[in-house]
Amino acid sequence: MHYVFKLDLDFKKILYHIFNLMLCLFTIYFVEIKLGISLLLAFILMPLITGLTSYLFIKRIKIEASINKNIINKGEEIQLKLNINRRSALPFFYIEILLCDSKILVSDFDKEMIIHPNSDFDENFTLYFRAKNYGRALLGIDKFLVHDFFGLFVYELTIDESMKAKVDILPNIPELLSNELFYKCLEPSKDDNEEEKTSRNFTQRSILGYDYRKYVEGDSLKTINWKLSMKHNEYYVRLNEYLVLSKSQTIILDPTASEKSDASAQERIIEALLGMARFMCLNEVDTNVIFYADKIWQNHSIKKTDDVSALQYRFIDFQFNNEKLKRIPDSLINESNTINYFTDNPDNQLFSDLSKYSSGKNINIIVSRTAEFNSENIYFVNKDFDFVRIE
Repeated sequence: MHYVFKLDLDFKKILYHIFNLMLCLFTIYFVEIKLGISLLLAFILMPLITGLTSYLFIKRIKIEASINKNIINKGEEIQLKLNINRRSALPFFYIEILLCDSKILVSDFDKEMIIHPNSDFDENFTLYFRAKNYGRALLGIDKFLVHDFFGLFVYELTIDESMKAKVDILPNIPELLSNELFYKCLEPSKDDNEEEKTSRNFTQRSILGYDYRKYVEGDSLKTINWKLSMKHNEYYVRLNEYLVLSKSQTIILDPTASEKSDASAQERIIEALLGMARFMCLNEVDTNVIFYADKIWQNHSIKKTDDVSALQYRFIDFQFNNEKLKRIPDSLINESNTINYFTDNPDNQLFSDLSKYSSGKNINIIVSRTAEFNSENIYFVNKDFDFVRIE
């Protein structure tokens, strides 16, 4: 294993060692010559001896680092396992391990570990990290230092790439419940007031009207009557009829960031978008998700759950841009009558741009904070991922 030798130029340590040498000289001149010379030789030779033993120690040390997985969801834990095989009884003062500094992986311990050898010294460690945000992170050992007893000499072992691993942290896809916005995207096959009709019989666990019952696990989401479910605050499904869903949906992600932006609001917009994409997918609505990446507008088609997972992975390294960019892709927006526009930058310019396309289109604007303009189709995404229409 390669290493770099260097002096630990800590002023306090050097001053303390000089003070000890001065005491030895004081002993020689004013106390006893033999005792003073013996102490002087000891304080001169001991750092050299401990430095040599530390050098021999690092020639016999073996370090291993590994993680239990490379892809996790935001909020999940990941394990970093360290194995330090000494393979030597030579003494050393302490080992200093500096872990890779990642802002999105947090833990309850300091990223700088100090290990002192003793009889209970465990050479195997398992460290736990939690993904605070989504993105890409580096996890492992950044530096490995061996210090001698006097703390004057330091050996820094060269860390190769096997000691570090890249971790992909996926944004979460929240389980979104139906609300006013989603109901607007799902059109019932019967009259809007059909649940008020009384010409049908009751069924088990049903309510008056066409045949309904409460939702149970395993029912297809496409059989849910969303308006009726919203009215009674619990899910109801048709027994003999189905919802005729909108033909298609377009979801657009605003690439621009506001000066007032913060990471939590931006992540909430991304995750709310993914939640809506999965909701539409489960209801068998063909959906196109349009976003700006790699300097071009990209169109991601959602037809099955694997498409949602691919989009989730694609958003790992998505970054909102502070530059002035075109916020609406003309050629793509004209292909859909229903547009759900997700933005973290709801300014007056956006309202002006969207107004050009309002004729013949149903445009819903989903925001993560207060908008600068008023519109009847603005929905605020709160921390519980409820889409609340702003009155």
